[in-house]
Amino acid sequence: MKLSEEKGNVSKVSRELGIGAQLIHRWKKEQREYKDNSFPGHGKPKLTGEGREIARLKKELRDAKTETEI
Repeated sequence: MKLSEEKGNVSKVSRELGIGAQLIHRWKKEQREYKDNSFPGHGKPKLTGEGREIARLKKELRDAKTETEI
């Protein structure tokens, strides 16, 4: 993505890398939408800042429930 921004031409970069321009466009869109959490890895959900906070609170609630059960 950085390379496409530096060169200013997604088509040229896609040819150089041997991948479709559509893929680069999708990566750029995901980067804009999810920022630092754009590419979390296999099996991990992409979350916005709000989504990460919700996930953190759910884990905290789950941990608190487990403690009370013990």
